[in-house]
Amino acid sequence: MQKILIEIEKLTTELEGLKSQSSKIEDEIKMLHEQILQAGGDKLRSQKYQVDSIKEKIGMINDRITASQVAKSKAEKDVLKLENSIAKNENETEQLKQELEQLEVDIRQKAEIARSISDRSNEARRVLDDKKEELDEIKTELDEKTEIINQIRAVEPRPEFQTYTDDELLAMDKETLKNEIESLNDANPNLNVLLEYRRCEEEYTSRVKDLEEVTSIRDECKRQYDELRKLRLEEFMHGFNLISQKLKEMYQCCDSLDPFSEGIIFSVMPPKKSWKNISNLSGGEK
Repeated sequence: MQKILIEIEKLTTELEGLKSQSSKIEDEIKMLHEQILQAGGDKLRSQKYQVDSIKEKIGMINDRITASQVAKSKAEKDVLKLENSIAKNENETEQLKQELEQLEVDIRQKAEIARSISDRSNEARRVLDDKKEELDEIKTELDEKTEIINQIRAVEPRPEFQTYTDDELLAMDKETLKNEIESLNDANPNLNVLLEYRRCEEEYTSRVKDLEEVTSIRDECKRQYDELRKLRLEEFMHGFNLISQKLKEMYQCCDSLDPFSEGIIFSVMPPKKSWKNISNLSGGEK
């Protein structure tokens, strides 16, 4: 922009100088015409040659004036075009800045949500570990009770009921049968073991259900966390590509070449780090 303005000023000065020279030459022509009227012969031919030479100079000067006027007009149009382009780019830059600010707000919000989900996931993982420990304890206790029951069953097998005929019943001694019935009534089996076994089994089933619920919550938190991380990366890359494209377009308003292939370096400063070329950033820094 500054270069074009300087060129316009230079052309304007040159144009004024050419106009001044043209005016002086025209005055000289008038003077020569007067001399021609007052003289003749060789002097006339010499003066005529001078007139032709001066006219040729005038033609050249007029050509230069025309070329300068054309160049000035083109430069003025270029300035106007460049001013319009600058105004347009300034508007686009402002819009891009607002979009970038909104993206930063969205990224911060997504980061907060991601941290919250990560905290919930860690809490769910902690609860899951606790439930696993409790489940292991209950399973151990259940195994112990099951072993006790199996031992009892091995020592005192369940008797099979026998069916007697009428003749066999008549042949039995009533007094003997009465003694056997009283012996069975006096027996005191430990039924608490069965009750304890049933309690442990129910508690084990309940703990397994709790474990499945906590595992489901943990998996859902992890899924949401992964989705938010992916969304944050996609939004960042969208904003990054948009900034790169606009930067390239703004540069090409002044120079048609690719800025990055001409040595322009895009540097950024990651948090708590020094300036780096953006092409040298790690995935996490990006």
